[in-house]
Amino acid sequence: MDPIRQPLQITVPPATAQAKPAGNFWQEDGPSFKDMLDTINPLQHIPVVSTLYQSLTGDKPSTGAQIAGGALFGGALGLFGSVINSIVESQTGADIGGNIMAAITGTPTPGPQTVAAAEEPASEPAHFISASQRSAYNAYISVQSA
Repeated sequence: MDPIRQPLQITVPPATAQAKPAGNFWQEDGPSFKDMLDTINPLQHIPVVSTLYQSLTGDKPSTGAQIAGGALFGGALGLFGSVINSIVESQTGADIGGNIMAAITGTPTPGPQTVAAAEEPASEPAHFISASQRSAYNAYISVQSA
């Protein structure tokens, strides 16, 4: 076949989900000016108003801003309530108000956000300790076996 007339072949790697990593306390790069503004903005922390405000503006505060703002505006009860709300949101994908609305309307909640992990070969175990912890463990094992 003529090289000019060969069909173009393109290899596309499989798409990976780009979910917000569960467990991020602040936004992507740690606390930012936006997090500070979300913390002191009372519209982000008043229970019914915050749901309306966030749905109209699309502005969703980070977990850290929610907890800090809850403590700022609600004291100990606000801190406790915002921690519980963050736990519920991490487990169900929607905050307490979103779960109540889903129960009333009968629509499902979006589900918890998960970290999209790169596929590792099945022969290698997952690594849960840091390199320094691993080297300390290896040094401990070598001392024990000697």
